[in-house]
Amino acid sequence: MKNREELPSMTIEVNTPDGVLYYTICESEENIPIKVISTFGKAGSALAAWAQAVDILVNMLLEKKTPISEIIDNLSNITNSRTIKTNVGVRVGSGPEGIVIAFLEYKRQKHKRNQVAI
Repeated sequence: MKNREELPSMTIEVNTPDGVLYYTICESEENIPIKVISTFGKAGSALAAWAQAVDILVNMLLEKKTPISEIIDNLSNITNSRTIKTNVGVRVGSGPEGIVIAFLEYKRQKHKRNQVAI
């Protein structure tokens, strides 16, 4: 088995009303998401602490083999008082919705990659 550092991953950048979210999705050797790592806000800030807490919860769900579609459904439509247009062309209303956008972009890129003959 490969070390986690050698496993495939994808980092997606999403602009949110709370700042820029960098969301890394790490995959198993079977190309299944097994861990997420978000970089959001300054280290030690309240926003970074919330992001770390959400990462822990999402990682627990991934360990239990929860489909990412279920995670997407449950984090969708969590908004604050501002919405912005993201760098991937959709509107986002909060950091948690940024996670949804990151997972959707991950799924889109994986689908696109699987459609290309190598």
